[in-house]
Formats: sequence, structure tokens, C-alpha cells
Amino acid sequence: MPRLFISNFDFEHQLAEPMRSRSHLRIELNRQLAWSWLGVADDNDSLWMSSSVSEPVFPESRQFGLPDLKFLSQQNAPLADHELCPWGWTQEILDWGRQQGLRCPAPPLEIVRQVNSRLFSIALENEWGVGLPGAGALYSLADLPAAFDRLPAGNSPWVIKSWFGMSGRERIMGRGANLSEAQTGWLSRRLQRDGGVVFEPWVESVSEAGLQFDVPQNGTPVLVGIVPLLSTPHGGYEGSLLEPRDSLRVEWKTAVETGLQAAARIQALGYFGPLGIDAMFYHAGETIACRPLQDINARWTMGRVALGCSRLLCPGELGAWLRLPLTPVRRLELWQAGDCLTRLQADMPDGTRVIPTSPFWRSESDCTHATVLVTGASAANRETAVTRLRDWIRVASSPV
Repeated sequence: MPRLFISNFDFEHQLAEPMRSRSHLRIELNRQLAWSWLGVADDNDSLWMSSSVSEPVFPESRQFGLPDLKFLSQQNAPLADHELCPWGWTQEILDWGRQQGLRCPAPPLEIVRQVNSRLFSIALENEWGVGLPGAGALYSLADLPAAFDRLPAGNSPWVIKSWFGMSGRERIMGRGANLSEAQTGWLSRRLQRDGGVVFEPWVESVSEAGLQFDVPQNGTPVLVGIVPLLSTPHGGYEGSLLEPRDSLRVEWKTAVETGLQAAARIQALGYFGPLGIDAMFYHAGETIACRPLQDINARWTMGRVALGCSRLLCPGELGAWLRLPLTPVRRLELWQAGDCLTRLQADMPDGTRVIPTSPFWRSESDCTHATVLVTGASAANRETAVTRLRDWIRVASSPV
């Protein structure tokens, strides 16, 4: 049965505040990120659009090996023969799908909410002894002094995260035992809204990876793949590396074993569907330690999308899937200068390819969250290409 993808990339916001209407910013974010589904879609699948689409706005997608995704809206929607596939399941999405007559294979929504909460992941970490020393849940401002006392020493950095958050958002960071007035206000509001937050010492990352699992209704959860993460200095998602090598499973062996254990626990609660677990290696004094359950996402993830883009690689190639956030000023400069894709390709080392996975060069007004796959015939070429693209991202994302 063909799937109908629907772009609720603000899934965590819906979990945190289910009764709050979407802001214009969130509506626009969902529209911009909709092209991400190309990474996991098939030719017979469709993408739900909020308004009628007269013609594809990315006709070149086929020449790059991407699927021929159909566009459906209220004006042209033969929906009954589709299976609904949201970024994550919420009551709003389930109600809409049922109203449209779609097949809606949703796990219990209370379990979706439970396992996506950081309270769930930190409880597993504490139960299995695999978390960060000093991390824990806070349920009131009165819990802060004890949390600060658990920090290694002195002016140590820390991060406080809400129950529901993603890609470096919904959190505050600081050092020592003091919060600013703004931070205290943020924390008070989250405690009132959610009932708690997570406190963690900030650690220096060595490497991070997204472990991608499929959790069936029946049968054993399966590891689909491992995608090393590229993150901003503050922990935001920047992209994923595609490395079809067996050594990844050896490198992340501890995380894979713990991840499969977590997937089995989550399945036993009633969840089924895609599952992404972020793991990391970090500096722990003079040694390197593993945190296998840094984040648990019972939904689709950008790492899973990136893994899907690996089908565009030629045999022996390595790849990197990157997000390109662009401010209006930089975006207009690029478009006025000519074909953005040609410019990017010209700046890449020999032996690499640049494959757009969204129509980022077409309009100065439409594309603020573009994606691109860069491939390299060697690790050195791929590393050089990624470095240049990451530098390009930071310039293109700056206000001026």
C-alpha cells in the first residue's frame, strides 16, 4: 500500500503543548522540511500538501535518482488507498487520518508520549547504569542546589533540557551554580508546564551517531543502520555521514547492544514503528566513555532520512547528507550570483559529487531549509568536501 507522508516535524512541540495552535514559524518549518521525505519515499508514495500543487517544484529530482513523489492536497486527494505516515504520531494526526479514510497504523499514543520524553530515557540510563554521572530529573527549583553539587567541580558547565526537545532546542546552558533571571523564568515555565526537566553536566563530545531501528508489532527489533552525526558546536543537528562499512558496528558495539535492549523495552510497552537512538563517545577525565542512550526518538529522524539517501551512492562511495539553513540576505546573494549548485560543485575536490535532495537553488523566497548529499570516492575527498560545505553553511546562515 502506498504511503502518504505528512510533515509534522514540530512533533515534539505537539507533545509538549497539544492544545496550542501552530505558529507561523512552525507551519513554515513543516513546509520547508517536507522535502526530507524524499530520502525514505518510494515512487508510488505521496506527500500531503496544505494547498493544491499544480506541478512539481523539483522536477530534476528524478535525474538525481530520487523517487517520483506525488503531491496530494484537499483539492486532488484520492486518499483512501494510502497508509498515513507522519513524522511522529499525535492525536491531531491520528484524528485527521481517520477522517480522511486513511489506514492509520498508530501505536498507543500514551506510549508514544511516554517513550519520547527525556524522563523515560534518563530513567533507563539510571536503571542500567549507562548515563552521565551527575545527570538526573528536576521537579522543582528546590532540586537545583543538589544538582549543582553533583557537578565535577568549580565552574563546570551544565545543560537543562525540557522533557520534549530536539536538535539542540528547548534547553538552557550555563556554568557553576547560578542561573540568570531569564533562565530562571524559562525553567519555572517548563516545570509548571511539564512537571519536570532533565539536568546534565555538559561533556565534550568525541563522536556521535544515530542508531536507526525498526520496531515491529511482532518479532525482534532490528538495527537498520548507523549514521555518524555532524553537529553544531551547541549540539544542533547539521547532518549525517554515510559510511557503508562493517566497522561501524564494532565501533558502536556497546551502544548497539544497549539500543536493542531499549528497543525491546519500548516494544514491550506497545510501541512499534521507526526508532532513532542517538549515542555518543565523550571525554570523561583522562578516558573516553560511551553514552548509549543520549536521546530516544520514537519517530522518524533526520538520521533515518540520511540513511535512506545512501541508495544514491555508487559502489564504494562515501557520503554526507547536510542541511543548509539560509537567511534571506545570504539566500538572495546566492541566487543573484547564479546557479548555486554549480557554484557548490566547483568548490568541491575532484572525485566528489553534489546531489541536491531539495530544490534549494530555485527561488530566493521559497527555500530556507535545503538539503544536499555530497559523495566522495575516498574518505579524504569526502572529508574535504564536508569541511567546505560546513564552512559554506556557516557563512550562508549568518545574517550578513
